[in-house]
Amino acid sequence: MKFTTPVGLPPKAFDIVPESRLAFFGSCFAERIALRMKQSGFRAMSNPMGTLYNPASIALAVAACMRGEVCDEWLYEGVEGLWHSRLHSTAFSAPSREECLRMVEGSIAQGKEMLAHADALIVTFGTADVFERSGMVVANCHRQPAQQFSHRRLTIDEIVEQWKALLTEIWSSRSNLKVLMTVSPYRYAGLGMHESTLSKSVLHLAIEQLQQWDRRIAYFPAYEIVLDELRDYRFYAPDMLHVSEQASDYVWQQFVAWSFAPDAVEHMEEWNRICKDLLHRPLRPQSDEYAKFRQRAEQRCADFARKWGIDPAEAMPSVK
Repeated sequence: MKFTTPVGLPPKAFDIVPESRLAFFGSCFAERIALRMKQSGFRAMSNPMGTLYNPASIALAVAACMRGEVCDEWLYEGVEGLWHSRLHSTAFSAPSREECLRMVEGSIAQGKEMLAHADALIVTFGTADVFERSGMVVANCHRQPAQQFSHRRLTIDEIVEQWKALLTEIWSSRSNLKVLMTVSPYRYAGLGMHESTLSKSVLHLAIEQLQQWDRRIAYFPAYEIVLDELRDYRFYAPDMLHVSEQASDYVWQQFVAWSFAPDAVEHMEEWNRICKDLLHRPLRPQSDEYAKFRQRAEQRCADFARKWGIDPAEAMPSVK
């Protein structure tokens, strides 16, 4: 008797190894997987401009980071007196144009460094619905009045052509860069469930066309795993739209099984053992025995971090 519908994973497109450097852009899945990669001792960076949701804004962000370009037209002064960037989250908003520009420039520099050394670009699309202001698709409306924006849905052709042009430019100098695309399982209830489904369908069909165009583009079925294999509201957060931590754990396990080479699994397990020792709570914290135990663990941590070029503070997970 079966109580679930297993989602078959596609053929593995590439192996993640201990040496891999991974650049993540996009919606919730990108953020969550990037965080788990860091907490597993890997070199991963995500969303230097903040969380992004639609394919057009993600493409603009990747292109800006790749070229190291900042455009004046991104910046504008909001009704509350703060300056914002149309391509950045509210974390980059500031009381003055100069301060906003400084943070924006810093994010682009960080993104350029991230992409320059990445072995794989991992992208998660959240929605095909976009808001435009002054003819530009914005990544964030920054809580500005709705009448300042126009709303529409990107077409499949728009997404495909924009990403073809972007990837062609990237591959002209980085032909070995792997590209992995996913669709976020988060459903946009504000659009209405039917409209949300239509929006997700556009994303799936666009990715399918991109895969047919170039075999270097892989797809990981995070959306299908949550909506089909974990088809139960117990796998959702209290808002019934975001996935729960348990569901996130399950998707992560599937991602590891699909993408990790055997030595990457060993790498992750070694780092997890170090973290467990560092976070161990002893019965006698003042004892000489614990002091020696702690010293050995700290040395292992330092050696591991130095070998793999990671920041231990950023990679340290919480023990459940």
